[in-house]
Order: sequence, then C-alpha cells, then structure tokens
Amino acid sequence: MVGNPFDNPFYHARPLFDLRSVMGQESLWRDLEASVREAVRANPIFVRLLANDCLNNLPPLAFFRDAVIEESGERSATLDLKRSALRPLVDVGRVFGIAAGSVLGGSTLERFRVARSMLPEQESIFREAAQTLNVVLYEQARAGIRQQDGGWKLNPDRLSHHDRQVLKSGFRSIHRLLEFTAAGQWMEAA
Repeated sequence: MVGNPFDNPFYHARPLFDLRSVMGQESLWRDLEASVREAVRANPIFVRLLANDCLNNLPPLAFFRDAVIEESGERSATLDLKRSALRPLVDVGRVFGIAAGSVLGGSTLERFRVARSMLPEQESIFREAAQTLNVVLYEQARAGIRQQDGGWKLNPDRLSHHDRQVLKSGFRSIHRLLEFTAAGQWMEAA
C-alpha cells in the first residue's frame, strides 16, 4: 500500500495508521512500526498523496436559517459531524504524525502537538485545530446524549446561536488547516 499508493485503495486503509499495541510481544509491534516507517521514508510521495486527499472531506461553509450550507452550495437539513468535521481533523493529524515519523498510533491531539513542535511557525493553526476537535467532540457528546445515539448528526435548529458561531469558527479553522496541509510547502520545512 505505501510502496505503490497509486495502484492500491490506500484511502480506505488510512485508519490502519491509527493502530496501537494493546498486548502481546512489544518487539513485534516495534518491528511492524519500523517496517511501516521505512516504507513511508522510501516513498516520500505517499505523505503528499495523503495530504492532498485530506481535501476529500470539507467542512460546511455556514448555517443559513435551519440548514447547513455545504462547500458545493448544497443545503442540508443535518450536519454530519463525523464526515464534515471530525474526519478532516483526524486525516490531517494522521498526515502530520506520519510526516514526523510517528507512523502508527497516537491520538489526533497528540499528532497536533507533534505538528506544533515540528512546525513552530505554524503553531496557531494546529492549536486552533485542537480546539476545534474538542468543540466537535463536545457537540457530538451533547447530541448523542440528547438523541440517544452516536451524536454524529446534528440538526441546526437544535443549536443555539452561540453553538452555531463556535462551529462556524471551527469550520474556518478546518478549512485553513486543510489548505495549509494540501499546499505542501510545509514538507520542505519538516
């Protein structure tokens, strides 16, 4: 998959980079991680492709009345937090974790901390992303408790004016993060 990402459906396999060792022989885990790290180093285009693919899931632009306005201009009656907010943040965190050499495991917040130390001049973009991740998870938990489900689908009419403003600010942060990541100039500095 890493060696030849063009002929493999690596987009669907990206969550495998989130694997963590839970139990068993630690040496086997270290060997696997070293092998994956070496495969990534041997194919630098892989991180560029991952970075570019982060643009596949864009957050909405805004709320208008009780509708969510998507990047395409389409209106939706619900906000899919997982697809339009959580997934882009996790994908970008994964890219920066892999670029920093931490190819397996690690939470998205840990990966944003690694990115801040790797690119200190861009510290604010990663701090905003971490704050947005916390807001998204908070809104998801609130909705899940209220709706008695996973909380991934939010109805804009149930959001307060303040919650809408906080989420819109988060959407802007995600857009900036995605644009920065996909542009790729940071790869030369890393």
